[in-house]
Amino acid sequence: MMAFDTLDNLEGYTSLSSHLTSLIDVLDRSLPYDQKVGRYVYPDDEEVEYEVSAFLTGSGFSKALEMDKTYVEITLEGESVSSVGENVFRLLEGRFLLLKGEGEIKRGISPDLPKSVKSVLFTLDDEKGKRS
Repeated sequence: MMAFDTLDNLEGYTSLSSHLTSLIDVLDRSLPYDQKVGRYVYPDDEEVEYEVSAFLTGSGFSKALEMDKTYVEITLEGESVSSVGENVFRLLEGRFLLLKGEGEIKRGISPDLPKSVKSVLFTLDDEKGKRS
């Protein structure tokens, strides 16, 4: 399952993961915008992890996606291109890419000259509470 939309519409997708409300709270608090590059866990919901990244487009790095998790990629500054399988998404500020299911996401692809990008990739563990 994939969704590509604007952050203004993110609330409309909360039925896809019980943790999207926590993700929205993280964004409302501007946490990823203010934090340095690194991995974080949202203290109010431990099933919401996120990684703030800064990179130059053209570096192209991948992440394997696990079936029982939901991923949300958001470009905080700049623009980049990500791909999942044959699907390609141009991530501008104010847009998100939501992925649920297994596969691989390729991030940091360059549509033209290298550009500086700051982004965040959320991992929502929809099954963690069910396994405990």
